[in-house]
Amino acid sequence: MIANYMKSLSLMLAVLLLPTACESLGDAAGGHTTPTSAVPEYFERGSWTPSHRSVEYEGLSLGVWVPAPSSSDAPDTIDYSFTFKSPEFGESPAVVHGHALDGAPADPDGGPYPVVVFSHGFSANAVWYSHLPEHLASHGFVVVAPEHVESDWLQNAASLIQRPRDVTKSIDYAESANAPGGALAGLLDLKQVAVVGHSFGGYTALAAAGAQLELNNLDARCADVPEQDPKTFLCLPLAGRGAEVAELAGLAAVPEGNWPSFGDPRVTAIVPIAGDAYVFDDDGLGQISVPMMAIGGTADTGTPHDWGAQLAYDEVSSKRKSLVAFEGAEHMLAANGCEDLPWSEDFPYSDGLCVDPAWDKHEALGLIRHFCTAFLLATLKDDENAATALAPEAVMLDRVTYLATF
Repeated sequence: MIANYMKSLSLMLAVLLLPTACESLGDAAGGHTTPTSAVPEYFERGSWTPSHRSVEYEGLSLGVWVPAPSSSDAPDTIDYSFTFKSPEFGESPAVVHGHALDGAPADPDGGPYPVVVFSHGFSANAVWYSHLPEHLASHGFVVVAPEHVESDWLQNAASLIQRPRDVTKSIDYAESANAPGGALAGLLDLKQVAVVGHSFGGYTALAAAGAQLELNNLDARCADVPEQDPKTFLCLPLAGRGAEVAELAGLAAVPEGNWPSFGDPRVTAIVPIAGDAYVFDDDGLGQISVPMMAIGGTADTGTPHDWGAQLAYDEVSSKRKSLVAFEGAEHMLAANGCEDLPWSEDFPYSDGLCVDPAWDKHEALGLIRHFCTAFLLATLKDDENAATALAPEAVMLDRVTYLATF
C-alpha cells in the first residue's frame, strides 16, 4: 500500500488512505473538554485590511502579507497564482481565492509590527493556507511565507535541512525590508519573530526554535512501528538515512548524540500545527524554551497526535506552552476551505483536503485563527486581553481540549 504514495503529498495521502481512530485527549492526557460559549474574540478579522505582495529574496520566493489601512477603497478580493509542486496535483498555474488587497502599502502609523514566518506543509503551497496569514495581518502582524522547494516525500531528507535555512532567509528578508530604504523601512519589530507552520511546516517551526535532531532515536522509534501503521509512511524518507542527512547538513559524520541546532536565535515564539515532532527525541525537543502553542487533531493519521502536537507539548521546555486539540479532527484541517481552491474539484486527493470527518471546516478554521492570533498577540505584543482569553478557565469550547501552563 505504501508504494501508492511515492510521489504524492505525503501527509495528505496518509489522511486519505490510512484512516484510524484516536482516543480523546481528554481521556488520554488529563485535559478538559468544555461546552461551547460565544464566538471567541479573535475569530473575527482585526482592524487592518491585509495586503499581499510576492517577492524574491536570494533565490527564495516569498509571499508577504502586511497590515494596510482599513480605509482603503480597493477591493479586498485577490486571486493568488501558484505552481503545483507535483504535476499530478493539477495544471499550473492555478489560483487560490483570497481576501486581501493586492500590493497596497503597510499602514505607516500602526507599527512596529511583529514578524510571523509561515511554513506550509510538505509539497503544498503557502497560499493554500491564505486564510491564516490574511487574518494575522489584519491583527497587526507582517507575515512572510517562504515557498519551500520540494515535491517527493521520499526525498524529504533535503527538506529536513533546507527548511530551517528558508526560515533564516525569511527573517533576513524582513531585516532587509526594515532597513532604511527597504520596502517596510522602520515598520517591523524584529525583536519579536514567530514561526507558524503546518505538518512538515510544524517540524520547520520546531527546528527553527532550536529542537535538535538525533536520528539514532528516530531509527529506533521507526523500528517499533507495525507495517500497516500510518507512522510507517512518516519513517520512509528518514529512517536509516542518517549519513545522507548528515552530508546534506555539512557534517563530516553522523553525530553520536544531539545534532547541532538548525535554529535561529531571532525566533521568539512558535505555533506548530499538526507538526512533525517525531523526527526529534525527547531531549532534542527539550532544547526549545521559547513560548509555544501546539495545535492538532486527535484523529490525525497524517501526523498522529502522539507523534505531533501532543509530543511537542509534552517535551518542550518552554515555561509558556499550550496545546489545542480538536477532538476527532484529521490532518488537513488548517488548509483553506475548498470554495477558495477552485482546482480542488479535480485534485486527486480532494476528499482529505476539503472535508474533515468530525468538524465543519469553517468552524475549525475560525478557531485555529482565534488561537493563533490570541497566542501571538499575547506573546509578541504583550496583549493582556489576549493572554486572558487563553487562560484555561476562559477556553470554553465544545470538542476542543485545551492545556496550558500559563
